Amino acid sequence: MKIECFLEEEDFLTYQLFTAAKSERIKKKRRNSWIITTSLFLSLSLLFYVTSYEFLPTYFLVAGMVSLFLYPLYSRWRYKNHYQKFIRENRQGVIGKEVEMEFTPNAIIEKSELGESKINTSELGEINEISSHYFLKMTTGNSIIINKERLLQAEEIQTYLEGLSEKLDINFNRELDWKWT
Repeated sequence: MKIECFLEEEDFLTYQLFTAAKSERIKKKRRNSWIITTSLFLSLSLLFYVTSYEFLPTYFLVAGMVSLFLYPLYSRWRYKNHYQKFIRENRQGVIGKEVEMEFTPNAIIEKSELGESKINTSELGEINEISSHYFLKMTTGNSIIINKERLLQAEEIQTYLEGLSEKLDINFNRELDWKWT
C-alpha cells in the first residue's frame, strides 16, 4: 500500500509535545521547577515577614500564589515555544515536502526529493496513536510521523498498523483524547 503525504511544522510540534509529555525526565523537570519557583517565593515572603518588612512579604506571597496557580500554564507555553523554535531551526528542509510512503509486510519505504529510506518493520519499537497522528517509534529512537487527517487510506493504514503490532508483538498505544498539558 502506498500513500503520499507531507508534514507541516504543526505535525512535528505535535510529535515533540507528545514525546515530552511521555518523558518521565521532562515531567519531573517541569514539576520540580514549579515546586522550586513557588517555594522560593513563599520562603522569601516568610523571610521578609519575620524581618518586619512592610511591603515585601505581601509582594512575595502574591507572587507565590500566582506561581502556584499559573506556573503550569507558563511551563506549557514555554515548552511549546521552545519546540517551535527547534523545529523552525532544524526541520526547515523537510517541512512541506511531499513524501511517498510504501507499507510492505517487512518494510516501510519512504521516498522524497531528499532521498529514499527503507526501514525494516522489525525495527519498530511501538506505535502510538492520538486523534490526529500516528507516531511509529523505532528502536533507535527515531519516529515516523503520519498525519491521519491528510490520509485518504486511513482505514487501510489503521488495519496495517494493528496487524504489524500483533505480528511484531509491540505496543499499540491509543490515546485519542491526548492533548498537551
